[in-house]
Amino acid sequence: MKIAYIACDNGLGHIRRSLLVSEKLCTFSDVKVFCETEKFLKIKSKYGLSELISNENIGFSLNEKNLNNYKKAKTFFKKIKEYNPDLIISDNLIHYNFFRYSKTIFIANFFWHEINRNLFIRLRNAFVLNYFKPVIFGSKIFATESVRKQENFHPIGLVDTNQKELINTKDSILISGGSTNIIRSELQSLIAYLLNKELDISNIFVDDQLKIPNTERMGFSITKADYSNEMFSKLKLAVVRPGLGVISELLKRKVAIFSLDLENNNEIKSNNFFLEKNKLAVVYKEISEEIVLDISKFLKGDIKFENFYSDFTGADSIRSYIRNLRDSNE
Repeated sequence: MKIAYIACDNGLGHIRRSLLVSEKLCTFSDVKVFCETEKFLKIKSKYGLSELISNENIGFSLNEKNLNNYKKAKTFFKKIKEYNPDLIISDNLIHYNFFRYSKTIFIANFFWHEINRNLFIRLRNAFVLNYFKPVIFGSKIFATESVRKQENFHPIGLVDTNQKELINTKDSILISGGSTNIIRSELQSLIAYLLNKELDISNIFVDDQLKIPNTERMGFSITKADYSNEMFSKLKLAVVRPGLGVISELLKRKVAIFSLDLENNNEIKSNNFFLEKNKLAVVYKEISEEIVLDISKFLKGDIKFENFYSDFTGADSIRSYIRNLRDSNE
């Protein structure tokens, strides 16, 4: 069975999820992931994934905008046609042409076209979903209402790695805005606030784009986050922009989450809504003295916070469905 796995490369979360699912599928299928090669290799190396997973670099970012550009879409679909897959799996990108070349399954917790200003694209993609009624896998708790109401929606657990948590002293904080610079200045302000507090930690991990101030007089250090299993295993608290990739890593390790809602982004707002609804995080709408005081109180034990999420079977659910699909067609 040949599978063309199309991974939206906005940030790293979609590619991360796509490769973790591909790791399960490559045991019985030929899987080729269509996405930016640099990001593909970064995620594949980070998690030590199978060499059986191959990559097709199409020469441009694979996102909603480019997939609706005539010249770029023509190049992309030519490569799909040449690969001649038995099945297409698309992580969060919808296009009517997928169905010209193969049976198509989607993985999504929200739809890009619903926030697209182009009315034609919104109507066209809504028609595609209504006409083809594809199978859509989405999170039991993070999928939006518009995804859940699709006729063939399959709720699944989060997609996560099989990495076992390392035994480490949980004495560190993560401050992360993900792969975007959108809230960089706000996070830089948060770091400046924390430098004036006595914190019972050994280290603060921060994103590459954040400047590391001098901490010689502080009782802790500040270092670059590498998002490794070792780093996540050291965390006691994370202050993050809630992409589902980092949220999955934190929930798996029972790390307390202070989630940031600082931008007009429907995906982030939706994730924060469900995090708060399910009591998996405390959500903050601004960087102020309030969050700084809460961080200090939490570290001192004056605030108790635990999350109890435990369903990380998403990749296994998708594998089981596709294996049954393969067997029924043989």
